Amino acid sequence: MDIQISSNFERYLFALSGQNSDVLAQWMSSFKTTGKLSVSPEQLQQARDTFLSTSVSDSETLDAIDRYHRSGYDLCPHTAVGVVAAERLLLSAPASPSTVTICLATAHPAKFPEAFERATNGTSPKQPAALAALQGLPSRCLQVDRADAALVQALIESTLSKNK
Repeated sequence: MDIQISSNFERYLFALSGQNSDVLAQWMSSFKTTGKLSVSPEQLQQARDTFLSTSVSDSETLDAIDRYHRSGYDLCPHTAVGVVAAERLLLSAPASPSTVTICLATAHPAKFPEAFERATNGTSPKQPAALAALQGLPSRCLQVDRADAALVQALIESTLSKNK
């Protein structure tokens, strides 16, 4: 899942820095400026000891969605990436009878109907009742001309006062 820079990553860096906010601020500033993050060899080893990683292709993701759907469990694309990665990394790791793997779903498959249908040869994901109840309701969308905090705040305040 290419999520660019997740907030969880910054929290992990804070832990990796020994919870030193000055070090974290320096790392984030450098990263913003250079696009690179440098840590000590010891910190790099700590991260390597903590995480495993792999890449998962779109076709592997769609295959996992279909495979699990046929076994009675529906995955969203993000969850399918995690499941494939866990399957791959577990197969390459030494087996332990006490190892338990838990993959937490990140979203409902109905949030990604096009991907789900592509993976399952046109089967639509089952919608939760709360999502189905939203179908057909009017939607509202407001746009601003530019990313400006004061402009967005004024638009929100104006909209809220009109809806009182």
